[in-house]
Amino acid sequence: MNNENLQAAVSAGVMSAESEHRALLQSIVEVARAIFSAKAASIYLHDEEADELVFEAVAGEGAGELVGMRFPASGGRPS
Repeated sequence: MNNENLQAAVSAGVMSAESEHRALLQSIVEVARAIFSAKAASIYLHDEEADELVFEAVAGEGAGELVGMRFPASGGRPS
């Protein structure tokens, strides 16, 4: 979804808050990847209840595999 379509969907109230949040995070990683000419960029958030880090947005290498993957906040292997 390009930026104009995203803005139109948000303005029309078509997208839910969760969809808006995911689209924003995805836009951020895509811009960061482009700015730094990186092979990949990602954002993960802390799930306080589970004390895990969760990949929320990924651009580039690993994009199809990492979104939703969790790993302990204290370190360790992803689950």
